[in-house]
Amino acid sequence: MRNIKKILSIVILTCNIQFAFPQKVNEVYTPVENHVIENSQLKNPVVVPNYNILNTNSKVRQNQEAIMREQEQHQRTVNAIINDAVNTVRTNSIAYELPSLSRFPGTEYYRVAYEELEKINNTKTPSLKKAVYVVENAYFENRLSYEKFSGTMNEIAQLCNIKIQDEKGNLDDNLTKNLMLFRFMSDTLEFYDTEREKPVYTYPMKYDFEDYTGEFDWTKMFVTKLLLSNTGQCHSMPLFYMIVAQEIGAEAYLSYSPSHSFVKIRDNNNQWYNLELTNGVIISDAAILESGFVKAEAIKNKIYLDTLGIEKVLAQCYVDLAQGYKSKYGYDEFVLTCLDKSLEYFPNNIFALQMKADYLTLQSAYVARQYGKDRFEELRQDSLAVELFKQRNEMYKTIDEIGFEPMPPEKYEAWLKSLNQEKIKVEHKQQFIKLNQSKGL
Repeated sequence: MRNIKKILSIVILTCNIQFAFPQKVNEVYTPVENHVIENSQLKNPVVVPNYNILNTNSKVRQNQEAIMREQEQHQRTVNAIINDAVNTVRTNSIAYELPSLSRFPGTEYYRVAYEELEKINNTKTPSLKKAVYVVENAYFENRLSYEKFSGTMNEIAQLCNIKIQDEKGNLDDNLTKNLMLFRFMSDTLEFYDTEREKPVYTYPMKYDFEDYTGEFDWTKMFVTKLLLSNTGQCHSMPLFYMIVAQEIGAEAYLSYSPSHSFVKIRDNNNQWYNLELTNGVIISDAAILESGFVKAEAIKNKIYLDTLGIEKVLAQCYVDLAQGYKSKYGYDEFVLTCLDKSLEYFPNNIFALQMKADYLTLQSAYVARQYGKDRFEELRQDSLAVELFKQRNEMYKTIDEIGFEPMPPEKYEAWLKSLNQEKIKVEHKQQFIKLNQSKGL
């Protein structure tokens, strides 16, 4: 085993992010060993506490409540803007675009982030790591450290390579690299600290069932939150995998199923496997189809079970940027700009299509509200309004025709829990053995 000189928990944040996390974590909490790595370059090791512990701390609860109060205030202001606009246009002309929210402090970071994503996409070898950082940093209003974020990802990549070498594996074998990364996320890995003459470990990442859709706290969707707490969900965990896979030069693909994402890899016989990172198992397409919400049209039109490379994952980053903006401020033309750019790179992106349908619905309702109940005939004669309603209806028609069917949250949770059944565990063991046997081919 390689000598492990210093053991510390993963740290990527400057720990001074307003609202989300306390300013000096190690001054407030008892250090808790979580996901351990070696980083001999850091002279002042920081142990980041477990996120669940953070949630029980009164100061952090106050910070989280501050987020909610700020968002509620944003919404009240948005409603006031819309009401003022409606009252104004009733005596003047109709406004067809949703009111701009650019007056809010913080929205400027999102526009800068959009430009940064454009630069990343236009480079010869675009970095998913940088794109994800840009998206999450916009939400935190430029308070994240890219140096630490990038450094942590590099350390994890190095750790995977160290473990491969310790096990006499082939660093040039794509499958070997993917399996090690999968083990890093789903298993306990042992290293040996020769200075202290005892083994040290990394621990598997766990699913966070609390607010897993980010309805109340959008940071639950973030890779930075996953790194801080070692818990995530079906957005952050596959995204983390794709980042590290790019760092170690492993071929891997993101894939979607209803309300879900996972990772696809192939063995040395060109057979495909699904890595379900939320509970650390390898599952078949059949297990995904058992949800009952994957139509044949959806597979044919490649909205589900497709292999999405870095280019399309980067296209999804525009949607993530729009989602963060919407969560923090609301809908305006910036959201539509992000969605249209995502669809430019990835026309069948179901998440972009759904969000654009929501946007057009709000925009149509905004126009209709300006006319009011008593001016319905005037609304029908307004060619611009009619065209807007037509676009909305066409968007929903497109979504239906490509095979989308909404999956209720309770059905999704039931399907996710079904992945812990014994038959899935047996299938995982069989698949894992087959993958390992393929490494030598």
